[in-house]
Amino acid sequence: MAGTSSSTTNTTDSNNTKKMVIIQIQIIVIIQVLHHQIQVNKSEVEEYLKSAASGTWSVYAKDLTSNSDIASVNADAKMQSASVIKLFIMATAYDEMAKGNMVPTEVSSDIKLMITQSENYATNRMIDRLGFDKINNYIRSNGYTNTELNRYMLKSNANGDNYTSSKDAAKILENIYNHKCVSYEASEQMMAYLKSSAIAF
Repeated sequence: MAGTSSSTTNTTDSNNTKKMVIIQIQIIVIIQVLHHQIQVNKSEVEEYLKSAASGTWSVYAKDLTSNSDIASVNADAKMQSASVIKLFIMATAYDEMAKGNMVPTEVSSDIKLMITQSENYATNRMIDRLGFDKINNYIRSNGYTNTELNRYMLKSNANGDNYTSSKDAAKILENIYNHKCVSYEASEQMMAYLKSSAIAF
């Protein structure tokens, strides 16, 4: 599934939505474990995913209370990211604000729209403000090795698509949860937006 491309935006976004169900599962499992203390068996989860799922899956789930893996199936596989790339754009924006390179009042409304409503035009405005190079530099410098931004939302992927892995997505969510993404204050605000999101990443 990784690397599949399309010449039309609608087909690309449809394919991306299907592929990133894996990320939704990852987040759902993490939330369930955190809030309901569900006991899960790693090998059972992995065997179910391998036997019951068709296609290529990339799944990573972690219990943040015990710091132990719940499931890891092709966790480092690079997959088309769909809206999950917005997590990394948001983190880059907060990093730039922390460095004094961006004024919070000028971007906060677009960050909020990007995360709480998954608004693609707000996302593209953030990409324009930050630039592809700055976003990708942040991604690489923070160890998200299978993530990259190559196109605007709702645009052609002729020059490359946007990618991430379930492990990278889990890592940035864990950093936000543990207040280690940019700063304590930045992580708090990012977490608040994620909790208010009407969209499942």
